[in-house]
Amino acid sequence: MRRTIVTAIAVGALAVGVLTPVVQASPPPDSAPQALKARASGADCAWGTESGPLAPPPATRTGYLRGDDWRRDHEPPIECAVGPAWTPLMGHYPYTKVIAQSDVGGRGISMALCEDVADARCKARDWSLLLTQSVMDYCLEPADFNCVEMLEVIDPQGVSQQARFVRGFPETPKVPEFTAPDAFVPAGGSTPLWEYSTDGGTAQIIALGATTSSFRSVDGKWVQSSDDQFQFALVPVRVDARPGVPKPGMVEQIDPSTGLTGVNRTGWGDPLTLGCAAFDTGECAVDVPFPADHRYRVTLRLRDTSAMYLNGAVDRPLAYSEKVDGGHRFVLEASPSPVIGLAGWIAKSRIPRAVIDEALASIGNSRYWDIDFDAASYRSLGRAGDQSLAWLKALLPFFGDRASFIVDAWYVENTPSVGQYASQCVDRGRGEFIGIVSSNATAYTGDPPTYNSMNSTLSYEVAAPHYMPDGRTLSKGRYAINMNAAFVKCLLGVDKVPSVARVELIYPDGEASAATLAIKQDRNWLRLTYENFTFSNPTVSVKFPKSLTCVKGKGKKAKTKQVVAFSCPKGWRAKP
Repeated sequence: MRRTIVTAIAVGALAVGVLTPVVQASPPPDSAPQALKARASGADCAWGTESGPLAPPPATRTGYLRGDDWRRDHEPPIECAVGPAWTPLMGHYPYTKVIAQSDVGGRGISMALCEDVADARCKARDWSLLLTQSVMDYCLEPADFNCVEMLEVIDPQGVSQQARFVRGFPETPKVPEFTAPDAFVPAGGSTPLWEYSTDGGTAQIIALGATTSSFRSVDGKWVQSSDDQFQFALVPVRVDARPGVPKPGMVEQIDPSTGLTGVNRTGWGDPLTLGCAAFDTGECAVDVPFPADHRYRVTLRLRDTSAMYLNGAVDRPLAYSEKVDGGHRFVLEASPSPVIGLAGWIAKSRIPRAVIDEALASIGNSRYWDIDFDAASYRSLGRAGDQSLAWLKALLPFFGDRASFIVDAWYVENTPSVGQYASQCVDRGRGEFIGIVSSNATAYTGDPPTYNSMNSTLSYEVAAPHYMPDGRTLSKGRYAINMNAAFVKCLLGVDKVPSVARVELIYPDGEASAATLAIKQDRNWLRLTYENFTFSNPTVSVKFPKSLTCVKGKGKKAKTKQVVAFSCPKGWRAKP
């Protein structure tokens, strides 16, 4: 197995070219929805019955932020096919809500839409599960939390302007903050719409931020059952008038077949909202490209409820946090990242069943794609996590190792857990940004980089097609890691953050590519940027120097000395 090792000393940032994204097209207002078809059963499909030359799915002219948008534009060409989509965003537009639910025997799930966590209709003694989503509103008052305090835009000349808050889009009911010994729900409100000036006129952008939580009923009380999921994205839009578009909402509805109450979203299925990234009464916000070479600095206010380790799609990020009364102020500045997207339909007859079984076995019981249920099986896989990575490894050869599109994205989310690190290091960072990892890869490890205390190494797996959509140009990787200096010092057991790091790329097939490493320290943060490496499925390892006791000679003449380095000097050996 070949390895490429690059060593660098802390220097200034390196200027590099950016991949040019395909313009994101939006369907016209009068587009009709796709006709709904009865779903054919996957039990009628056979795997791996065809062989011979493979014709991979074609690249698309449109770059897609969401897998569901790709699915809307692409019907399966044959009945038995798989349609995975790796895109920066997955899931619905966030909406502030509190929903209580219980399993009613074999009849199904009964739900209630609650005004807030303290709603008398939604007591823990009456329900088994509580699901909450708190959308980040605009910070109107100094005492507001879980909100966007400021959005700044930096043009190509480095001139910064403060974006103007316009309104919530849409304006939705608010949910107050809830605090109990075993449960915390941040305040929730409306998604902020902003405007700023460019050479081409006024630009609009929405800040999609939300925290999602779940709670279970224990002895008549709500107890948090999983870590909060925090997500934040900046999405450039153009708000168009579209008469007849309804206001989105959440309503309780009774299922006539079971008599049970459910909670459904309203407006999203309306034909007039087709192609809307967001909508409000008589208005549709459609996706548009980011202005070229602009950076965005967002300032958030959050409570000190958890330590934050983020991953996502932002380019050359700068992140830090500072203490304020009642919580922390988080600042994240970055450019949009040119994400390598992949989506397409592949005939099940071309995929050996062993490929599917191997992917399912690697995922285990946490799988959320029942690939055998429908004959034409579509799934939006996002980018982060074991499932996204496992399916990419399994299905990438059937795409001809070629990207489907490139799309600019500005998106981060918190990792599921930071439990792999020493608890004392995490606890010291309570309420702080611990770190942020960003890549333009199609898929990547969703957890923080794996830390090996034996050799002071952080490892992170990324994967993407080897080629750009043209099938000839090599795709180039971009990887950045920012880590809180206090957290790094605790992790490494040192008093001073190292100024030197060694980066190693290990490819499964032994291939290697030279890459550029930039290291910088400022605002008590350690920043590493690693660029220009070729993709397939490399593991990126960042090794820090550690304290070593080095020995030279033997017996009574032996000499020892302490060094902070990757290894002992020539002629010296590390003391066990």
